[in-house]
Amino acid sequence: MTTLATGTSLDQKWANRLGTIGNAIPPATQTSMIVIGPSNQGKSCFVQSIPDNFIINTDASSTTNPSPKAHLWPFIGSEDGNLYDTPGGKPVTLTWDLVLAKVDELCEMAKDQWAGRPKVVTLDTVDTALALAIDYVTRHAKQLGLVAEGREDDVKVRAYTG
Repeated sequence: MTTLATGTSLDQKWANRLGTIGNAIPPATQTSMIVIGPSNQGKSCFVQSIPDNFIINTDASSTTNPSPKAHLWPFIGSEDGNLYDTPGGKPVTLTWDLVLAKVDELCEMAKDQWAGRPKVVTLDTVDTALALAIDYVTRHAKQLGLVAEGREDDVKVRAYTG
């Protein structure tokens, strides 16, 4: 015959003074995180599995998750392999200007408290985003106040190659 121990559980015994034994993992939609790791280890697949996630796809790659739950932008057209901003639209060239315009659009959705806005925004990946940003800063150095009048030719930035 087996006798079960009875008494006070740890949660009752410690009266929630020392934390919890229960599930303490928030959903991905309520978490700030940086996902890092070597190439081809599943980072993109993971972020594509998060519902209500808007992925700024600076890699200009296709989906890696067999059943993605996230919105990938820009995306690879399945019929021609071109990069698209919107379904049925014309092919685009990904630039930091295009990324900034999309970020502005996401900020407007949040400001207007649009019910259909994404709950999560992901930048995939930072190294290709950095290359786009370097190109942008180089082209806009004067407007950004980073170079003195008449010294525009002095702007030289070595391309980031990863």
